[in-house]
Amino acid sequence: MRKYLLGTITGLSMVVGLAYAITTQTFQNPVPVANGGLGTTTAISGLVWGNGTVYTATSTTGSGPVVFQTSPTLVTPILGVASGTALTLSGNLWVSGTSALATSTVTGTLGVSQGNIAVTEAVLATSTSMTVNWKVANQQLIRIGTSATTITFTNATATPGASFKLIVCNPPTGTAGAITWGNPIYWPSATAPTQTTTANNCDVWSFISTSATGTAIIFGNQSAKF
Repeated sequence: MRKYLLGTITGLSMVVGLAYAITTQTFQNPVPVANGGLGTTTAISGLVWGNGTVYTATSTTGSGPVVFQTSPTLVTPILGVASGTALTLSGNLWVSGTSALATSTVTGTLGVSQGNIAVTEAVLATSTSMTVNWKVANQQLIRIGTSATTITFTNATATPGASFKLIVCNPPTGTAGAITWGNPIYWPSATAPTQTTTANNCDVWSFISTSATGTAIIFGNQSAKF
């Protein structure tokens, strides 16, 4: 016995298994889904599977097969603004637009075309004992008071090759308290630079994590009195 779909079908573009790609159509006296029909008289558009489920595709561009996989392999895709929580690559990553990623690991080259890699400066609350986590931001700002302050780094030697800048600004009045560094730091000529203590001045402290001695250590230097 033959079964017919009554009505006019326009835009039938492909048939894959039990899938029908239909642009826009209304149907009369529909064949039930159980019998292989669409089971509807409502106007539909998109990809219709044999179970009556409609997957709408309102706009399509490009060429090639439609992919219905959980983890498809994409070849040279062109993306707009990319965002996500994590990205792990075994090759190279080139960014010519905007990419917002909380965590990314690239085993290759990270390249930026006519742009920059900008990390928002983190600001720490004033305290006489401050813990500075290098993983929070590549540049962090602390404002010290007139009391002595201890600054301790965490995750400073976790990744040799990481660089970090710490901006230390003094109180608006009075003399800034002395800074004590809570980590072993290798300074030029084995001597820590002199801290600026003048009110309303800032020092920029630069650090590099390195395995120069066989184990991860911190090299430090200072640009004084801004």
